[in-house]
Amino acid sequence: KMMRIIALTLFVALAVGSAPQIPESFQANVKIDFKFDHHYKDLAGKIWEDSTLQDSRFDALVRNNTDDVFEGLVLFKQKIRYDVFHISKITRCENHTVDRPYEPFFGWVSGAQKGSSCKGPNSETGTEWSRKDKDYDAKVCVASDNKTPYWVDFGVDHDHRRANRFIEFNNFKAGSVPAKDFAVPAPCK
Repeated sequence: KMMRIIALTLFVALAVGSAPQIPESFQANVKIDFKFDHHYKDLAGKIWEDSTLQDSRFDALVRNNTDDVFEGLVLFKQKIRYDVFHISKITRCENHTVDRPYEPFFGWVSGAQKGSSCKGPNSETGTEWSRKDKDYDAKVCVASDNKTPYWVDFGVDHDHRRANRFIEFNNFKAGSVPAKDFAVPAPCK
């Protein structure tokens, strides 16, 4: 009887699976579809994320207008965010105070529930994990190594408005990011 209980417990644990262990420090080429209410942006670029430095950077080309480029850099320990816009040959930098703590990019995954199979950008088979909270809902498609994300679908409701980001990862590279990759953008110096 005790062996049946142990076997059943093991079966349930294997069926449920443990949440993915996606590295919190990484760099990756990405495609992002961003929707806010009726506004839509199609972006392609690169994300750098370092949980030790607590820094986050995103550079993107606005794909529906090839002249527009956006650079975003958040230095959480310094409590500052830089947004650089290169629009129609005009460059503008905006500085903003950051009053929230650093949250790892994939920090929410530890509480995610295993779902069905999903497809990566090149039709790779992965496993979907999802989490719904009062403030957001999120899904991630993860490779069989349980460490490599194929895509993330992240939604937030705010003041009766919906914002969604669908991020497709290409060339996901785990590991620390050199501090030089988090240098203050030249237009902001």
